[in-house]
Amino acid sequence: MSLNPPAGFEIPEDDKVQSFSESTTSVSFTTLSATEKMTSQTLTAQISIAGSPSTATTSSFNVVLAPSLSASASPSSQDVSSVSSFELSIDIQNTGETTAQGVSATITLPTGLTTTESTEKSVGEIDASSSSSVGWTITVGTPSASSNIEISIDFIQCRL
Repeated sequence: MSLNPPAGFEIPEDDKVQSFSESTTSVSFTTLSATEKMTSQTLTAQISIAGSPSTATTSSFNVVLAPSLSASASPSSQDVSSVSSFELSIDIQNTGETTAQGVSATITLPTGLTTTESTEKSVGEIDASSSSSVGWTITVGTPSASSNIEISIDFIQCRL
């Protein structure tokens, strides 16, 4: 089966044509992913029933894009040679068009830095085109080889 998706849609690379049949009916299909926001879309499928070609068209629908998360840390680096603690804040932006649900952030601290809080924090929901922040108080013990540490964000996740 060869598919030519309409403009604004693509077939994901890892998707395969799936088929099933029952009695005298056989169906083959694949998943399409939207690549852009669209309104009033319809899809038409070519159908062959007992050798007779036919078409079927969906009702009109709108396409919205999934959440798209990015994050930044503040500070992005910290000189720990003269401080006993500092505040670390992670700002998470949702540049997508739908609410990101179940968002959480996880950090891993370099040797010599600790926090009494969990290194994973739940942010909850972030509305489309919005942001939310989460923070930690970091305590400086004996830092590893360098007194200037780089802050990196290990993991941001969300549930669709």
